[in-house]
Amino acid sequence: MTLPTPVLPCPGRRPPAPGPFRMLAVDLDGTLIGTDLVLRPAVRQAIRALLEAGVRVVLATGRMYCSARPFAQALGLSDPLICYQGALIREVTGAERVLRERPVPLALARAITRFAQAHDLTLHLYFDDRAYTARATPNSAYYAALNRIAVEEVGDLLPLLRRRPTKLVIISGPEGAAAIAAALAERWGQQAQVVLSHPRFAEVTARGVAKGSALRWLAGRLGIPRSQIVAIGDQQNDCSLLAAAGYAVAVGNAAPELKAMAHLIAPPVSEDGVAWAVRQLFRDVGGMPSGESQ
Repeated sequence: MTLPTPVLPCPGRRPPAPGPFRMLAVDLDGTLIGTDLVLRPAVRQAIRALLEAGVRVVLATGRMYCSARPFAQALGLSDPLICYQGALIREVTGAERVLRERPVPLALARAITRFAQAHDLTLHLYFDDRAYTARATPNSAYYAALNRIAVEEVGDLLPLLRRRPTKLVIISGPEGAAAIAAALAERWGQQAQVVLSHPRFAEVTARGVAKGSALRWLAGRLGIPRSQIVAIGDQQNDCSLLAAAGYAVAVGNAAPELKAMAHLIAPPVSEDGVAWAVRQLFRDVGGMPSGESQ
């Protein structure tokens, strides 16, 4: 299959907000955690210091809720999670209520499922925080291992599409997802939100659904203006997140388009970039790790 070069632009850089900041919205994979999926001590300490100072910390991830929740709990977070690229906002405490959900329209989900079938691509559908695929493949196994989830093999996916899925993900071989995302955006870009969340993951949500729109909704609910929000990310799917914040930070391993819109470039995730950024931007918060990352 010959696919076009992707054109998935991020917004340009805006003047930074001066602070003080009351919220940190942060991506998970590639930002808070590396490929080892470990929350490093300096990052834990920085987040704990923010929470103790009353700063709200919100995870904004493409992961399923069940996959993101263990990280939120390990960090002691109590604010709702932004999951599925912004398609779901759900509480992480108490009854774990769903606050907002924006599923994919059925006609669009069916069309993309047929596209994946026609090109023999590995596709996952998501309903009620469970993942489904037509058949087990190495690509599906890679995704499941990275996200620490089970993916249910069901054969034909089309019969599942009697109701709207939360999102769709096509998983490719190494570095293959950008071309797939471009093909999806070229064909369905007026109906869907298509983002690259990983070199192997092209993700589809409903039009207008993104981490940034979810952050704006949640911040409005919490009464926090944009000027008091810091956002940190690493991949193309974090562009809207950084655009929705008053101060945008890209970690050192971030995609070039994200660095181009950031006010601050932090060290990479392997060098505790989030902890470094927190030290720079929340200087009045006590209990912050000092000096170089450990």
